[in-house]
Amino acid sequence: MSLKMAEKRKLPMIQSRPDDAAPERPRSHWIGFGLVAIFTLWVPLAALAEIIKRHAIASYLGDRSGEGQIELAVASLSDRDHLRLTAVIVIVPMIALALASFGGGYLVGRYGGDAGVREGALAGAAAALVAVVLAWIGSGIAWAPLLSIAIAAPFGALGARVGLRARRA
Repeated sequence: MSLKMAEKRKLPMIQSRPDDAAPERPRSHWIGFGLVAIFTLWVPLAALAEIIKRHAIASYLGDRSGEGQIELAVASLSDRDHLRLTAVIVIVPMIALALASFGGGYLVGRYGGDAGVREGALAGAAAALVAVVLAWIGSGIAWAPLLSIAIAAPFGALGARVGLRARRA
């Protein structure tokens, strides 16, 4: 009993030529890509910001339990320390959003084809608007998170501008 191997069959190959390049994506797609990139960056940065905030609160107020003790500890802070603690609580999350928006805008500017600064800013504004809606659904307070739009849009535009420069270089 002899086993014969079948002759190898050659399959036709599809050769891609340089002139068969895929068409550019529309600019609006890059707004969505930027939004996803911003959230992808923002989640770990926000977690890091929260760790920094908790550490700052613990260092200013100590280990307190109960709302009454916390209010008493805050009231006993000097005006300068109260201002510093408030600045850490407010500014650190804003920095996380600004860095994430810059990164998402950079992605849009660097790899976005025809997309540019406008699409980077719109990606930042869209990400902040989604965050505002989520904050409103969770807490019912929507006016305070609206500040995030004023941060995310300009930093998204700045990131896109830097990304465009990197693409042209």
